[in-house]
Amino acid sequence: MKKSIFAFFLSLAAITMHAQYSQTIRFNPPYTSYNNRSIILQSDRIPDEFWGCTLGVTNEADALRNLNNLGIPYKFFPASPSSSSDVISFSDEKIGKNIECEGTRFGGVAFWFYNKILWKVLFFNMRTDSKTLANTIRQKYSRFSCVKDRFNNIRYIGNSADIVHSDAALQYTIRGGSCMNFGE
Repeated sequence: MKKSIFAFFLSLAAITMHAQYSQTIRFNPPYTSYNNRSIILQSDRIPDEFWGCTLGVTNEADALRNLNNLGIPYKFFPASPSSSSDVISFSDEKIGKNIECEGTRFGGVAFWFYNKILWKVLFFNMRTDSKTLANTIRQKYSRFSCVKDRFNNIRYIGNSADIVHSDAALQYTIRGGSCMNFGE
């Protein structure tokens, strides 16, 4: 009897934990912590792979296939005369789950393509305090050279990828990629 009661409570706890975990789509680069008073370890590289898509390598067709395989609904925006980039975007409202990166919640993610190759991943509509993100990024990527760009964004420069953050967004680009203005 005790074993069956214990098994019941254990399965109830497992179901609750699974339900909470399944409500968040996380992109957590190596060595990430969740900003809940845990230690943030320094990273030896700036990530360049997101949900199976690699900056500077993955083409549009492969990215669409990866998102379909993961069951993530998205919108595709082809390049317009004012923009030379195709964009694949998804938001937390459309997928019904939270989007989290570097321990911070965001409202959406956009994959930017130039000549059909992924060159930028933008996390936008920050849902948590930007100071928390800034502190995490500063601690985690302190090994990399850091500059302020012309838009007052902070850029950490890695070997193959850069990370740029502002008060409202976070982006990963191929090395030397564009700044964070929407519509570039």
